[in-house]
Amino acid sequence: MDEKLGIIAGSGEIVHFILQKFHREGSKVYLALIEGETSPEVTSLGAESHWFQVSDLNQIIQFFQDKGVQKVFMLGKVRPTSIMGRPAENNSFLSGMLNSLPDRSAKTLISGAINYLASQGLEVGDLTPYLQELFLSPGVVTRRKPTSLEEEDAQYGLFLARQLADLEIGQTIVIKAKTVVAVEAMEGTDETIKRAGLLAGQGTVVVKVGRTDQDNRIDLPVVGKQTIEAMKSAGSTALFIEQGKVAFLKPQKAIEIADQEEMAIKVISFPDQEE
Repeated sequence: MDEKLGIIAGSGEIVHFILQKFHREGSKVYLALIEGETSPEVTSLGAESHWFQVSDLNQIIQFFQDKGVQKVFMLGKVRPTSIMGRPAENNSFLSGMLNSLPDRSAKTLISGAINYLASQGLEVGDLTPYLQELFLSPGVVTRRKPTSLEEEDAQYGLFLARQLADLEIGQTIVIKAKTVVAVEAMEGTDETIKRAGLLAGQGTVVVKVGRTDQDNRIDLPVVGKQTIEAMKSAGSTALFIEQGKVAFLKPQKAIEIADQEEMAIKVISFPDQEE
């Protein structure tokens, strides 16, 4: 395969995973790295790269066009605070783009960027074909099974989490004794888990889901080693993730830590909702 692919890279291990996968397939990859977001380690993975400010969308497009790229992928996280505030105020193009959007949720922001990239001849690719090994089969993946109380908390939080995801608020909810302790918003999953630990102490249950109409070009739900480390810090005892919607990066290492801490991790299928 000689296809030229572009990656707009934020933070997170998903960038490493996909880049290595593209290399194995023989694709020529060009990286647009975001100052203050992308790990510098990404530059050691062999792809031609260039650093940009988060507000430099037109320069990123020009970089890809100069390399003959027609398909790009948006990977990893970019903090909303990096897009809002001063970067927007100092960039008339970004400010105008933000002001044209109906809201500034992650989905709306990224959809706006996707539409603009498309208008400039760059297709944003769907990651789903490259992620199948990251979607674990339903069931318990740790030595310890969830207790009946943890299962009850998860079932209580499951539909709430889906509603939050569909409302573009967040994809993670933390429950204890059938009480909502913390809801993910701008801070991200790990900080939500840690905040729940401060509020409710040990014994919280973490539930993470995707949207009903999940588009894996936009804000892919991911858990991994860092998630388990955050749970360890917060005293959380169980993690429930939705099958086929939440990717699990490097699960072996994460599960090893969970087993050491006697946590339970379960992949769950979302039951059909009745009309």
